[in-house]
Amino acid sequence: MNVMDAFWFVPLLNCLLASFVMSACMFLFFSLKREIRRFEIRFASKEEFAAALSRATTDAGEARALVAQLEQRRFYADLVCESGGVNLTRQGQVLRLHRRGESIADIASALRLPAGEVKLMIKVYELNTNISANDGTEKLSKFNEAQPI
Repeated sequence: MNVMDAFWFVPLLNCLLASFVMSACMFLFFSLKREIRRFEIRFASKEEFAAALSRATTDAGEARALVAQLEQRRFYADLVCESGGVNLTRQGQVLRLHRRGESIADIASALRLPAGEVKLMIKVYELNTNISANDGTEKLSKFNEAQPI
């Protein structure tokens, strides 16, 4: 037996492989055409497609805004609740939010406190820091001079 007679199926295998690849390409081509046709039917005109795209864009923007609001609420809720076993006082929470640049109204609504109470806590803290920064000597000496003994 000749070696060439033993491998008679190699050319046949090549033809079968080529026909399989061609069949797969034809299947993919017609599947793509069918999907394009479905897309064209769904969006009959470019205007409808543009309108659908703009609706999707606005919906995504609204979703981002909602997520930002929810994250901010969660941030405030974490401040109000005890986290990690640390017991934060109301005054500490007020001062922390004040240092972060939050307004008095935002702090009051986040901590469910009256705005006047929040303002008072901030004023007391600022007065205490001013006295400790000056060692209290300047203000106390003026106070002692004004009060007759």
